[in-house]
Amino acid sequence: MAKAKKGAVPPQFAKKTKGKKPVVKPGDVAPPGDMPKGASDFVSRMIASRASKTPAQGMTAAKKSKMKPKMKPKTYKGKSTAPGGGGSFQMAVDAMVRQGMDPKKAAGIAATQGRAKYGAKKFAGFAAAGKKRAAAKKRK
Repeated sequence: MAKAKKGAVPPQFAKKTKGKKPVVKPGDVAPPGDMPKGASDFVSRMIASRASKTPAQGMTAAKKSKMKPKMKPKTYKGKSTAPGGGGSFQMAVDAMVRQGMDPKKAAGIAATQGRAKYGAKKFAGFAAAGKKRAAAKKRK
């Protein structure tokens, strides 16, 4: 039996065209008449099982130990982009400053946007935590 080329589609799944080469695009589903009996159930179950598995499932302990540790959250100028980290606030301010706005005015607008998104109480908590972090950094 000859080996099929990588990416080649078996003839029973290829679209039938008169006198032309069968045209099959990725993601095409063969018409029910072209598949062997029971193949559609098998294929659909196989696709569903592959989609539901995460990369860590079914791995041996040796493979898990070789995996890289979880990545750190994204940062911007040393600040976390997670809510309350100050990174997204700084990004917004810098974007407005790049457009020619005064830095103080840009910070005020970014703060207003943050309050609208998270609410006054939560945003005030973010600000207090940021001031606390800055004070702890200065002491070091």
